[in-house]
Order: sequence, then structure tokens, then C-alpha cells
Amino acid sequence: MQHLFLLYVGAMCVHVQAQPDTRTPRFPAGCVLPAPDSVDITGDGIADLLVHGVHGVATCDIPVSIGSCAVHVTTLPGTELLATALPMGGHDVQGFESGDHVPALASVDQDDHRGHGPAFREGSVRALHWTYGRSGGSKPALTPIAHRTFIFATTMGDRTVYGTFTLKRDGDRASVRIVRGSTLVVDAPFKVP
Repeated sequence: MQHLFLLYVGAMCVHVQAQPDTRTPRFPAGCVLPAPDSVDITGDGIADLLVHGVHGVATCDIPVSIGSCAVHVTTLPGTELLATALPMGGHDVQGFESGDHVPALASVDQDDHRGHGPAFREGSVRALHWTYGRSGGSKPALTPIAHRTFIFATTMGDRTVYGTFTLKRDGDRASVRIVRGSTLVVDAPFKVP
């Protein structure tokens, strides 16, 4: 019995450690995201939109087999994007292609909380997407919706300003630039250039 007790105490004192695996990095690099950047698209000194990176879905193995990253453009308080109603409720930001006709913005229900038609809503656009991992990866690329034109409404003091913007890839970086388009008149329909 005494030998078992000594064996037990001796086993508690032994610290076993395996050799580290030098073949793969312990924590592989994933998304290298841009620093968040607020953008004033009206020139009034108040930020309207935020460009920021988002970690996407990744596998749980180490090193990661495949993971994804994205850059989004999101509205800040006081700014909304024209969105369409979804069949199951809620709204989705709408991007317009060249030649699309947009109805007079005065006809858009600003307070359509029932979700029946187009309305201005806080929202986000997924602008860039790329993947990484040991199974391969892709370079940052504009998403299909990022090639479209977006219509915004933002408050400037006691008035609301309407306009358009587009997104452009910021060189080889994993970021986008917001390019201000035209200011819109609310009483007239608009054709996207």
C-alpha cells in the first residue's frame, strides 16, 4: 500500500510536455482587416458611413482549412439607405444598376414600418469578400452588389439631403472608397447614370 501511495505522489509531481509542432504556426494568420474609417459624404463635417472589416465563418481546425473575411459599408446615425421590403419582413439595402429608373423619393414612405415597399433604413452593404486558409484562398474582390449605385438620405441640421454614391476598390488594399455621386431632387424620378 505504501508503494502505491509513493507512486501516486510521484505521478503528481511529474510534468509531461510534448514537443511543440514546428511544422505549422500555432495561430495562423486569418483576416487582415482595414482599420474602421468613417466617411462624410455630404461635406458637413459629420460622418455618414463607416467602412469596416468583418471576420466571417471559419473552420475550427488548426491551421484553418478555410475562412472568410469581408469589408462592409454601414450607415451611421442620421443616415439611411434606400431599401426594399423582404417577403418575410424587414428590409434589404437596394443597389441600382446603370439605366435603372428610381421613383421620386417624395413617394417613398419614410415611415413604412409595415415592410410593404421601398423605404430608407439603416443598413449595411457587403462591399468586399475574400477567403484564406490551408485549402487555398482568394484575393479581396468587390461583391456583385458593390458594383451598383446606392441612394442615401442624411440629415444636415433641420433638413434631409438625398444623394447617390458608388464603391470602388481602394487599390490592392482590402478596403473600398466611397465615391459621392449626385444630389437628388425628391420631387422628380431619377435615372441611374
